[in-house]
Amino acid sequence: MIRIYGRDNCSFCNKAKAFAKMKDMHFEYDDDPETLKWAVEHSGMKTVPIIYFDHEEWDTGMNLIGGFNDFVVWYADRKENSL
Repeated sequence: MIRIYGRDNCSFCNKAKAFAKMKDMHFEYDDDPETLKWAVEHSGMKTVPIIYFDHEEWDTGMNLIGGFNDFVVWYADRKENSL
């Protein structure tokens, strides 16, 4: 599952949500200030969105993808490696 942490009126957050929907990804969007504070502290990132990949079957916990551009590259890499 994809977890997107963002803020209201964030164009890249909206792009990340739209991209996830367009690619039929299961995702959660969280714009709660407290969880965003956690995501900033945990990731070290200073901009939003902050995007994580959480794969329960692998039991690896939450893995940082990065921001929107990183998300697009991550998706393309996964598709390329699955061919």
